[in-house]
Amino acid sequence: MTALSPNAGGPDGAAPNGRSAVELLSIAGLCAVLVFLEFRLGLMSAVAVFLSREIPFGSTVVVAVVGGLWAGLGVFSVGRRVELARAHAARSTLMAAFEAHRLTEPVTGLPNTYGLLAYLDGLLAEAREGAFVDLVAVEFANLPLIRDVHGTALQEAMEREIADRLTGLVRTGDFLARGPGSSFYLVRAVTGPAAFTATDEEVTAILAAFRGGLAVDGLVIPARIHVGTATARAGTIGAMALLDRADLAVHHSRRKGPGAVSAFDAEMKTAFEYRAMIETSIAGALKAGEIVPYFQPLIDLSRNKVAGFEILARWQHPTVGYIAPSVFIPIADEIGILEPLTLDLLGKACRAASAWGDHIMLAVNVSPTVLRNPAFLAGFREVLKASRFDPKRLEVEITENAFIDEVAGLDLVVASLKDEGVSISIDDFGTGYSSLQRLRSLPFDKIKIDQSFVKDMGENADSRRIVEAIIGLGLSLGLPTTAEGIEAESNRALLEGLGCSTGQGFLFAPAMPADEVPGFLTRYAAEGVVALRRTA
Repeated sequence: MTALSPNAGGPDGAAPNGRSAVELLSIAGLCAVLVFLEFRLGLMSAVAVFLSREIPFGSTVVVAVVGGLWAGLGVFSVGRRVELARAHAARSTLMAAFEAHRLTEPVTGLPNTYGLLAYLDGLLAEAREGAFVDLVAVEFANLPLIRDVHGTALQEAMEREIADRLTGLVRTGDFLARGPGSSFYLVRAVTGPAAFTATDEEVTAILAAFRGGLAVDGLVIPARIHVGTATARAGTIGAMALLDRADLAVHHSRRKGPGAVSAFDAEMKTAFEYRAMIETSIAGALKAGEIVPYFQPLIDLSRNKVAGFEILARWQHPTVGYIAPSVFIPIADEIGILEPLTLDLLGKACRAASAWGDHIMLAVNVSPTVLRNPAFLAGFREVLKASRFDPKRLEVEITENAFIDEVAGLDLVVASLKDEGVSISIDDFGTGYSSLQRLRSLPFDKIKIDQSFVKDMGENADSRRIVEAIIGLGLSLGLPTTAEGIEAESNRALLEGLGCSTGQGFLFAPAMPADEVPGFLTRYAAEGVVALRRTA
């Protein structure tokens, strides 16, 4: 492994040497001038004759004083030079220590980000033409959690163990550094296809080395690793740009899960920039009212009547255009803006639906992250109070996966919503892993069948059996069921025959803005689904 040798040179280190040369040249020049004047003009001799003539009785004393002054000045100059040399040596030592500290991560002893960038800059600039530089970023995602649970001392012990293992894995000529947060970086100069293969083998070895976790202070702690790689031809890119590419690849791996490896490409950069645009725009979009509720009908299948609407978020960006909720909702959740977004959409929807009739229900999907926030219930109550919307007309959908964790803390939230008169539906049922015990113990009012089973139930026997089982389970528990994703009349008829209570999908209508809902209600009440399909 290549070690980074801190260098105290450069402008700061070279300046004292430059000043010393100037001082020596100045002294030598002055002596040369005096010698020249003495030999050419006899200046010093003339001064001595003048002093002897004018002060004959004190000539000896004057000469002695002048000689003493010259000797003293010489001794002082030599002493000053020695003192300056010692000060310069001490300063150089201090600068070298500071530079080493600045470029080294103190816990692991590896070069830090500054050291990494310095090495990359030199490698990218000095590598021979046609050579490549391969940068591998390895993120240990659970290091912050380990610090929060076990303390800083154990985290640092784990970091040192990681550094030791990585040092033992990398090959001669490679460069290993510790990055910010929970990242480590491996750099190697690549000269041909075989070298790329060697890098891939090295990445595989790193993943294998940490697959069994880390044994630190008697604890075996798993290592959640995400790997990203980036490659650049020498002389075509800067160190920071290459580091950014590797970090983008790590970000992509993070979304794929532990143990994932991603290589940077141009599409990844475009996607990241798009995401960054959403992150920086969504708060302003919420404030400006760009994100609005749309409404997709919920149809009572047995009576062919509109029972209510599901609230769906829609964002029409003024310059980018339509942004799908599947894109911006997860981002809003990650950056902590989903709670105000949910409450804002709910308030607008409740105000709009107040005039649609007391029999029209509203269904809203609420993220588990939002539900766990104690402030949400207070905001929820305030929205219902301000809009004067009857809580009995509201149904909150909670995704099944929210109940995987027994300590999710949703039991009290569900009970509190029920106390308000709100109905609770378990959404996307059949796609998660919630137990029947949870389904029996929590006061759900409805089961919603995921559209992935509904859409192909006519052609896929397994999907049909799953749908039948879920509807049968609901009937046995006394819970109505809603099937989403109904696009074909045959599926609607089949679901009605199986006893499904409510249907939702493009067969009836896509999501629509609030101002189109009254017209839809009038047409559906007069003509029903068949006539609507014929005129669509």
